Amino acid sequence: MSSFGGNSFGGGNNSFGGGSNSGGGGGRGRGGRSGRGRGRGRSSSGRGRGSGGRSDGGGRYPTPLIKACRDYTNNGNCRQGDTCQHAHVVKLYAMIDASSFKQQQQQQQPQNTNNYNNHNRSNNGPDVYSVSSVAIWETQGVVKIFTGSKDGFWRLWNFTGQNFVMEFEHNMGGSVECLVVASNFLFCGFEGMSAALPDVNVGMVHAWNLASPNDPPLELHIQPNMIPYAHNSAVTALEVVDATKIVSGARDGSIRLWTFDPAAGNAGSGGFALAQSLPGHAREITGLAVVDTMLWSSATDGAIRIWDMAKNGECQHSITMAPPNTGGLIAPGAQGQGHTDAVTGLVPFSSSAGNFILSCSLDGTVKAWNGSTGQCVASESHGEGVVCMSMIADPAGKPCLLMGVVSGALWVRNLEPTPKIQQAFAPLMNLTNTFQVAHTGAVRSVCKGPAGTFYSAGDDGKVLVWQITGDLGFTFTTSSPSILLFRTYTSFPTTTSIIMTKISFQLVSLLLVLAMACMTTICNGFSVVPPSPQSHMRVTAASRQQQSTSTQLFMSDRERSRSTKKGVQTIIKDKTETKAEEQKKKEEMWRVVLHNDEVHTFNYVIRSLCKVVGTLDRKAAFEICVQTHGIGKATVTKTWKKQAEQFCLGLQRQGLTVSISPDEDFDGGHSGGGL
Repeated sequence: MSSFGGNSFGGGNNSFGGGSNSGGGGGRGRGGRSGRGRGRGRSSSGRGRGSGGRSDGGGRYPTPLIKACRDYTNNGNCRQGDTCQHAHVVKLYAMIDASSFKQQQQQQQPQNTNNYNNHNRSNNGPDVYSVSSVAIWETQGVVKIFTGSKDGFWRLWNFTGQNFVMEFEHNMGGSVECLVVASNFLFCGFEGMSAALPDVNVGMVHAWNLASPNDPPLELHIQPNMIPYAHNSAVTALEVVDATKIVSGARDGSIRLWTFDPAAGNAGSGGFALAQSLPGHAREITGLAVVDTMLWSSATDGAIRIWDMAKNGECQHSITMAPPNTGGLIAPGAQGQGHTDAVTGLVPFSSSAGNFILSCSLDGTVKAWNGSTGQCVASESHGEGVVCMSMIADPAGKPCLLMGVVSGALWVRNLEPTPKIQQAFAPLMNLTNTFQVAHTGAVRSVCKGPAGTFYSAGDDGKVLVWQITGDLGFTFTTSSPSILLFRTYTSFPTTTSIIMTKISFQLVSLLLVLAMACMTTICNGFSVVPPSPQSHMRVTAASRQQQSTSTQLFMSDRERSRSTKKGVQTIIKDKTETKAEEQKKKEEMWRVVLHNDEVHTFNYVIRSLCKVVGTLDRKAAFEICVQTHGIGKATVTKTWKKQAEQFCLGLQRQGLTVSISPDEDFDGGHSGGGL
């Protein structure tokens, strides 16, 4: 069995639904997110207020390993420079208004119990139409952006000067649901009106040859003369297998396979003909992916189906929705661990461990499935519904998974272990709207671009253009010297003063085990630099007097009490030692030599130890790791020095010679903030 990696964190569902009726009016509202309770609904008749859909579980937000710098992300530079405590790894290059404003607000909306569709109508931003899809076209070294919107237009954007400008737009006559650029063709799935049924909305697919944009598009028809459309309802998903095969999915749950026929089309010019219909799903198709000869499909009915295209489209496996509050258990006969809400997307992924399919859901989870067996091999939660996802890569070529969630935030996870992050599916980064760098409505579409770029579109009618500028595997340049790490991952220092071993811990439920693991990391993972002949200590008379009695401070109150009662002197000093030798030993024990980048790594380990063990407060732990940047000098107080003595004694008992420089001041703040 292939192994993917990753631990399950477990998060509650995020359900969006029509609210209950109150006071005779048809209530409608948005349910509470991530277990935050009921949302207040609104009666369409104005005579009552109904309660919105309620979240089914308490969400749990993962802690990202990287805290991205707010200033660098927004402006491309940071006033903190090399001393910034946050990572300079991602930039927001452009924000495009890619949709039109609504002409009038609808006073009433039909009741719809489908959670995914109710979420589609939500809009936390301005009164604009949602951007439903974004796709990238690379031509002659130029990157252009296609966007599809609920206002019925697809648009082409080109970068000129310092801005993206609209080069062309085309009215499809109905809501554009999905766009795909493949084999130099633009495929558009939308809801439109057929000439045979002028008053009925049906699902249609058009394909433009981008090499000859003036030519009319190819149209996918069930029967060109009798049934001139592709589906009975809007086409919501497209997968281009190669230049000759297309798979389409619709809002009614139907899936159809199309093949290119040179004899089809007008005057035998060639076109796509229907090859197979794959019934099975009961709700809107949200994702299609192909692994070898197997077609994977997902829908808002909560199911994932696997079809064998080599066997006339026979359904081989069905991973059904798990009932809420069952821990993801699925119906008898199904394989793997099913989602508990609408499945919103599928992405194929190949690695040295095999072929996998990644799925996301409004239950807040992303799962990895073995592409051959259909077995769930990993599951991670985000605390809120995941609407879309796409594969991206950092400048070093490391594959990552980009996800858009209902709050408008973007999540980035790694997909393969690295020497410094030895767990797949680890949460690397979270780009939120806290610092105005994400969407104000749900993210509807994300896609990968060249040179570390990626693109996101949302319900706020905007398209954001991003670029990853740093290595997400944590080998940073001097422009981004440090990152803040959490959980059980640690970064390597860039100099040889401190050597940290590779650390890979699995999450455990017992706090004691985690505390022991952190102690082992500190004691075995560091090689402390021996003190130099020149002393860095500049202590006051009071601190020197305290050093002379430091040995007594290392004793517990109980030990000192026993020594007094028994009249036994527990500490015997070598009378042959001179005072100079005694002072030199104390200085050697109290000095830790740390430089620039190493102090960030050591600070993190100390903070982690304090959080788990609880022996030191945050300030004392930080001050133990002294920065030598020349930021400021100050003599420390006796209070924290006593705590420092106790801490150093703990390391000394493990066989380490550890010291501190108490005159160095600590700069623990960062006004730049993080994402």
